Parts: sequence; structure tokens; C-alpha cells
Amino acid sequence: MIMFLKKKHFIVFGFLFCIFCFSLFVQPLQALETAKTKLDIELAVDAKYPDLLPEDTYEFILEKESGGTYKIVQMVSIVATKEGKASIDNILIENAGEYHYRLYQKAGSNQDMSYDPTVYDITVYAFYNSNQELVCDAVAYKEGDTQKVSNFAFTNQMNHQNVVDVSEKKDKTDTSTRTNEQMYAMLCTSMIVLMVVLYRRSRRETNGS
Repeated sequence: MIMFLKKKHFIVFGFLFCIFCFSLFVQPLQALETAKTKLDIELAVDAKYPDLLPEDTYEFILEKESGGTYKIVQMVSIVATKEGKASIDNILIENAGEYHYRLYQKAGSNQDMSYDPTVYDITVYAFYNSNQELVCDAVAYKEGDTQKVSNFAFTNQMNHQNVVDVSEKKDKTDTSTRTNEQMYAMLCTSMIVLMVVLYRRSRRETNGS
């Protein structure tokens, strides 16, 4: 009986030891896996005067929290006039856990443009699914807000007063150009009519003599 119990304990111990070894073997394999998450950025520029919007470069920055501070991990640019789109699609996650990011637009140098100062707080949850695959799920909020967002949208505003001034100057220039063209056309027409009248008068005088 004692021998049977010892043998049974030995089998249980061996089984537990095998499970322990297997767990040590599986964890490094899981650590080798990576998952990617993607952030789609949408830009809109207030286009009340779309013909006057210059093509510009807008920069967006993604920072990752590490040790209580945020560090830049990626930057992406959108070259556009009225609107544009870009994606940050190579955010690599190597281990299960919770990761914190923030996304914002870097203010540009155009003095007539007000750049959207929105900051998005992003939390990425990485975990292993039932197939032992590392997957990610991202949740985002506007900074200071409690409502989830599904996309990362930024809207920049033009300084309308400056744009209107430029528009009015352009309209005045166009009007002045059209006026000068009309005067030139009238002058040419008058000269042609005068030449025809003088020519006919000259013919009549020649025939009368």
C-alpha cells in the first residue's frame, strides 16, 4: 500500500513537472509573436475659399507612455489643400499587456491657419486569444472627454479676414484688368470705324472731282 502511494505521488509530481516545463517552453514562443494596430487619421481644412487654400504639409505625432512620460514613436504627414488622410499602421506590440499612447497635430508655420489642438488618448489592450495568437484592441478618447471615438479627425481653420482681404484684392485686380481690356477693345473699334468713315469720304471726294 505504501509503495502504491509513493508511486502515485511520483506520477503526480512527474505530471506537474511536465506542465511546468511546457509552460516555460510556450511562453518564449508567445514572446516571439507580434501584433500590429492601425490608426487612421482624417484631416479637413475649412474651405470657405477653396481656391485660395495653399497646398500645405500637416504633421501628426504619436507618443507612447513609458515610465510616466511620453516619448515620440512615430510621425506621419499629410500633404493636402482642403482635406487628406493618412494612417499609422505599423504600431508593433510584442507582449500581452496595456499600452498607452497619445496622438496630436504639430502646429505648422502658416500664420493664416489655426491648427486643431485636439489630443487623443489611446489605450491598446494586447492579449492572447483562444488560438494563442497575440491580438490587439484599441480604445480612444479625446483628451478630457469620456466618449469613445472611432476615428481620429482634425479640422483646421483659415483666418477668414486675411483670406477675404486677399480675395477682395484678387477681385479688384481682376475687375481692373477686365475694365482695361474693355477700354482697349472700345478704342480699337472706334479707330476702325473712324478709318472706315475717312476712307469712304476720301472715295466720295475722289469720285466727285
